[in-house]
Amino acid sequence: LGSSRDSSTSPLGILSGVHNVSQIGFAASSSDLDIKSQFPYYGRTIPSSTNGDATAVVAYLQKYNITKLNVLFVTDAFGSAYQNALQDIAGAAGIETISHSFSFSSDGSNTNGDLEDINNINDNRERKRRRGSEIMLDDIGNPIEEEEESGDDEISSALRALTETQFRYFLAIVAEEHYDFVMDAASTAGLVGKDYVWIFTSGIDLRTFQRNATYTPGSVLANATKGVGILHVEPAKTTRRISPPSLVDRFKEPRLEAISNPPSSYDKFNDVWFKSVINSTVVEYLNSKQPSVTTSLNISSYSTHPNHHSYFIFDAVISLGLSMCMTEENFFTGQDVFKELTDEIKFEGATLNVDYDDVTGSRDINGAVYTLWNVLPSEDRNEDGMALFEDVAYDLVPTEHYKEGQWVEVENQAFVFFDGSTNRPPFLPPAEMNLNKIGDTYRAVGYGLLGVVCFMAIVFLVWTFCFRKTRVVRASKSYFLCIVTTGCVIMISTIIPIGMEEPVSQNWLDFSCNLRVWLFFMGLVLSLSALLTKTWAVTKVLNNPDKNTITVKKKDFFVSWLILFVPNFIMLLTWTLANPFKWERVFRAAVDVFDREIESFGQCKTDHAQVFWALILLIDISFLLYAVWQSYKVRNIQTEFEESRYIAISIASMLQALIMGIPIVIVVTGTPDALYFVLSAIIFVMCCAILLLIFVPKIIASRNDGIEQAKRERTEFLRKKAEAAKPESYDENHSAEDEDNEPVVTRSRDGAAMLVTNPQDPESESKFTATYTGGVMNGNATTLNVPEDSLNTTASANRSLCTADVERGEFVDEFTETNVEEGEVDGLRVVTNPAVSDMSYISLR
Repeated sequence: LGSSRDSSTSPLGILSGVHNVSQIGFAASSSDLDIKSQFPYYGRTIPSSTNGDATAVVAYLQKYNITKLNVLFVTDAFGSAYQNALQDIAGAAGIETISHSFSFSSDGSNTNGDLEDINNINDNRERKRRRGSEIMLDDIGNPIEEEEESGDDEISSALRALTETQFRYFLAIVAEEHYDFVMDAASTAGLVGKDYVWIFTSGIDLRTFQRNATYTPGSVLANATKGVGILHVEPAKTTRRISPPSLVDRFKEPRLEAISNPPSSYDKFNDVWFKSVINSTVVEYLNSKQPSVTTSLNISSYSTHPNHHSYFIFDAVISLGLSMCMTEENFFTGQDVFKELTDEIKFEGATLNVDYDDVTGSRDINGAVYTLWNVLPSEDRNEDGMALFEDVAYDLVPTEHYKEGQWVEVENQAFVFFDGSTNRPPFLPPAEMNLNKIGDTYRAVGYGLLGVVCFMAIVFLVWTFCFRKTRVVRASKSYFLCIVTTGCVIMISTIIPIGMEEPVSQNWLDFSCNLRVWLFFMGLVLSLSALLTKTWAVTKVLNNPDKNTITVKKKDFFVSWLILFVPNFIMLLTWTLANPFKWERVFRAAVDVFDREIESFGQCKTDHAQVFWALILLIDISFLLYAVWQSYKVRNIQTEFEESRYIAISIASMLQALIMGIPIVIVVTGTPDALYFVLSAIIFVMCCAILLLIFVPKIIASRNDGIEQAKRERTEFLRKKAEAAKPESYDENHSAEDEDNEPVVTRSRDGAAMLVTNPQDPESESKFTATYTGGVMNGNATTLNVPEDSLNTTASANRSLCTADVERGEFVDEFTETNVEEGEVDGLRVVTNPAVSDMSYISLR
């Protein structure tokens, strides 16, 4: 039977073959032991490293899509065979493994084998356990310089080589006595932490590891051991957490719970074991059977829980006994026993279904169970709530079982990694990905354009409301102006979803991809339909020359909006429901040393996107072309405030922006910064072409109309004032000389001027009052040129000086003649006083 180590099993197996003696192992897993030419009569109750351990490891890596693995192994029979088997199976599965080895025993010497007695390692490990928790001092208080041991240096060299791979997952094929040295060197190399995962193999005995892995709190090893995994072949699927045995009273540990009902052979074995170790008679009997070279055991040396090797040793004993009993001859050889073992032996033992391979004699992997144990700091407390252990001790938690080709998680016992979470670290460092996101500067420009258009829209809406009763707004229809403005706001809002990208959630990104096309085309439809309504109205004059006035009604707008809305809505709705846009990252042909794509850009994609864009752009560009054609046809028709002219320019500008912008968009696709800027600029130009060309001319016209209206109101005011100042009756042909003592009122023929003089007082000032639509006075006293478009002119003439203060500026001129005789000037009858002609003057208001 045995042994527990590959290094000692191999020579023993060769000797057994030479002497025709059968051998059954329970722990050695080297696949070399399956070579029948060297080990003809060797069988074992565990699978080989090729069919068992390595297969389980590769299946675990495949489950979590881990394709890169660092392997650190000891160069003994166990480590070398395990590494070779793993490399072959992993390579066939497409998993890259990088391996480095060391030959190192616990006493720091180089060796080709392992220590049989692992209890001798404690003194050599003490320095590693305490390092980092406190400074070691010599007898006079000086710090002790730590020296690298030869074997430790080999481990450090191997780990430094593995560091260059940048892989984050490590598989350590080592013995239990190597653990402290490996993890101490890994900490020094920076290979321990939240980004790394360490898994040790069945070279580490669980109970021995748990007994020896007690570290000073705060030490390097206490920190490095957090979240370590141990992959081990087990007798059965157990879900029980293994806590450190209490040094106070180990017999108070409860017996193991049954894994099935009715109890399996594994459960029965545990029950018998528990009853035996608390029975002094049984222990005394066991002690009497120990070889004399072994120190006699006492009852305190036994645990209520069997070591996992105990199950496999038991089944090895039973298998060997059954094989011998089933031989037909009383005298049998190792060959006979091995033949019976491989051909006939199948039973339910302590490790459940025991079956051997017909050729190799190793345990069939389908009958074995592999468990991934999670090493976690113990949380055990005594009755007072204090920790049971002065040093850091560890629980062993089963997290997953591998059997019959599949890894299955243990319920509510997920693997906890170094950082205390169950979030699995990536097996490679994060790729330095260039996501080509939209820059802050470009985004600021886009939002700035959005703000400009929204500000203009608000200003124009407020202006429309404030001047809604003016002739300009009433002629343009306030609802028409509001519709145009609303359409532009909706259209410019497209800039917001265009700028969406990670870290926004995928659902919101998909939503924004579809929202952007809805906003743009619905806003375009709203604004364009209002413009087309006006254009179509003007064409009615072309088709009906007798009409001088065209009234645009709300139903006219609704009809034009419906004509544009229906095809756009059907296209957008069909595409959104049948083949919606989705946000995807498109990777470019750029890779890192791991052949990972490292450059991408976000894009809204859908199947047959070219078809969608071609159809919907064809619809809207066709409407724009039609609108331009209609505008061209009515170019010679004069409309109030030249509205049709500005609408035509606006529509043509929109068409030009689209036709010029589409090729640019195609070129810059794949460059998010440029694409975002181009799309924002196109939408901005279209909105400005609508708002500025529709509103600015109207604002100017409204101002001019206000000025004209003020002039008309002033003229009317003066006319009414002059009418109020007339005498109740007068003779239109009455002259200034008809009466001596009365003022004479003389009126011009057209009633536009009135002259009042006093003939009895020659020294009095002749007064001439005129109410008319005039302007700046030009010429001399005998010729008054009065422009028809002037208003509110006031002029005074005294001798040769004429001064006119007018609303549009100041005018000064001289009369060429000072004596103004009676006469008519430009429809005005001017009468002066001949007696004092040199003092006559005319005052015009």
